[in-house]
Amino acid sequence: MQYNSHTNYRFLGFFGLFIVAGITLFWVMLCGLRSVHSLPAPPLSATSCIDEKFKYLAEREIDNVDFLAIGSSVTWRNLDLTPFVSTRIASDPLNAAPCYLNFHQTAFLGEFLLDHLKHVKTVMTIVAPRDFEQCSQGDGAFFDKDQAASYVFGHGSPFLIYATNFRPLPFFKDAIAIARRRSDIAVPGGSVVMGPYGSGPIEGHIDETIDWPPPAILDKECFRALTLFEQFLKARGIEFVVVRFPTRPSLRPQGDPQRELEDNFDRQLRESLHAETTKLIPGRTLLNDRAVYFDNVHFSWHGAQAFSAALAAQIQAMTESMKHQGGM
Repeated sequence: MQYNSHTNYRFLGFFGLFIVAGITLFWVMLCGLRSVHSLPAPPLSATSCIDEKFKYLAEREIDNVDFLAIGSSVTWRNLDLTPFVSTRIASDPLNAAPCYLNFHQTAFLGEFLLDHLKHVKTVMTIVAPRDFEQCSQGDGAFFDKDQAASYVFGHGSPFLIYATNFRPLPFFKDAIAIARRRSDIAVPGGSVVMGPYGSGPIEGHIDETIDWPPPAILDKECFRALTLFEQFLKARGIEFVVVRFPTRPSLRPQGDPQRELEDNFDRQLRESLHAETTKLIPGRTLLNDRAVYFDNVHFSWHGAQAFSAALAAQIQAMTESMKHQGGM
């Protein structure tokens, strides 16, 4: 009996040392990758371009943000907030949009951020039909709010996120490429460069022989999420600006099913927004030049800058018009 007890203590001791050694080696690995600028962002979502945006937010002072942009990469890559500052629409704007989000996930992210950002007066999103797919699958919660709050707003150590969400294959795959992806806006496979105020600039040229992918299958739950999010913003006294991205003009003849999808999408957008303070802006009135597109739903950076400047001018004109009408 005494022998068994002694053996158990030795086993527990060796097991404890093994755990401590494993944690130490893991920590050393993270520090080593960070020292050579190859440490991937903490895997809050297990999607690199989303996690990179959380990393960006965690490393900046964002408490005084007054203009918040959220959405999928349609918002991230196409919105440069620089002209919004120069026209005094915003003094401390933030493009917090990551990538690959459907709209119920955008709403989840927006509500999370607004629970912590107390000075936001305006929320903007730029949308395309593919943002409104697959919202019936789950509640949109694509990250753990407690982990994200501790990391982004509590300045907590990301070590626990790395440890609990560690997936070796995608982690080391990201580690190989992340340094270049953070510095090159034309890198194949997807740049994660964070431009002015959190935008996601990209450059390059699409293959003009490639036309539309299969049409998006619109999900009514996405439009319901849009309506509920608008109500959430209205209850907080926050203005909502929804911009309809001008999808790249099709190579196909007029009258094909894609145009029917576009018209249906526009109609459902209008029918889903009800607040008098909400602005719905059709992007095709701002910029619709095939030469500035990177792909169907993204501009190259020079196109995004031109689009954003026109968008800021449009919003400024709408605001001045409303002031004038109010004064009358």
